[in-house]
Amino acid sequence: MDPATFIRNRTTIAAWIAAPLVLIVLVYQGSRLLCHSAEAQLVQDQTMMEIIPDLMNGLHRAQEALNQFSLKDAENIQDIGLFLNETSDEHGFQLISVQVSEKSTKPKRTDPLLTLRLEGNGTLLSMMRILEILQRPNFLVTVETASVQLNSGSQEEHPYRGRFVLNYYEVSPPTLK
Repeated sequence: MDPATFIRNRTTIAAWIAAPLVLIVLVYQGSRLLCHSAEAQLVQDQTMMEIIPDLMNGLHRAQEALNQFSLKDAENIQDIGLFLNETSDEHGFQLISVQVSEKSTKPKRTDPLLTLRLEGNGTLLSMMRILEILQRPNFLVTVETASVQLNSGSQEEHPYRGRFVLNYYEVSPPTLK
């Protein structure tokens, strides 16, 4: 190859001079953008590290508050019937039967921890109040079945009969280690 061809052709010599300069500028700009991105990520990580202790304290306080009202601590199985009798009388719901079945072994997360079968007479409002009272913190309450029928004959005080099957699933907040 003849070195004089670079000198004789102006575009070739300009390309050989400009190409290294363009490459230097591109590498410099790319590394500058990468450094700026890394600095922004560092600031974000430092801010998150400052916030995490406060979030952990809040999570622990919330767990303690929820654990105070767990179903097992608040009421054992024998007390549920007594609790329902007192509560249903206060709200105008005539309780006919209550069946509580608790899982004796540690259930899977998909199995209910407790199943409550409830049957009684009352107004629609009294049934809604009873169902609202049966909701518990730290538990997901699902209604497996619910049926409400008009009682035969005219009973002004208890016009409807309700049958409910409620499943209680334990919901524990995620623990951070």
